[in-house]
Amino acid sequence: MRRISALFATALVCFLILFSGEALAEGCTVSAVKLRFGRYNPGGEAALDATGVINVKCDVGLAYTVRLDQGLHSGGDFFPRKMRHMSGDATIEYNLYRNSFLTEVWGDGTNSTFVRSGVGTGTEEQLIFYARVPGGQRAEPGPYSDAVSVIIEW
Repeated sequence: MRRISALFATALVCFLILFSGEALAEGCTVSAVKLRFGRYNPGGEAALDATGVINVKCDVGLAYTVRLDQGLHSGGDFFPRKMRHMSGDATIEYNLYRNSFLTEVWGDGTNSTFVRSGVGTGTEEQLIFYARVPGGQRAEPGPYSDAVSVIIEW
């Protein structure tokens, strides 16, 4: 089994500083497309939702699994992931899901999280994921961000 990873970042409020990474290896490639939440209304009841894409390309017939880590600021937990204020210690909660009903947290398969598996087609496949910042959180004004590792195993 081989394993490679790429990073993607999430950012929130005011500034949207994001990047995507690409990792190459024999058998599979993976890249993450920028995720943008936009502006969040601190203390408001409305959640802020976003949709992102992870691109996977594996050789024909090659079985793969895509896992996501907890991110940089969650303290090693998936429930919830956290973004941190760019100039301080304030955090805001969010999570990433593999289904549009937001019931399956996309993680590494541990602690009630889910992974995405498939079989390579030789062409790039888009794995859509869903993200939510729950409403009702108090937040310092300004940009928040996190970086999550995308790991593909085959």
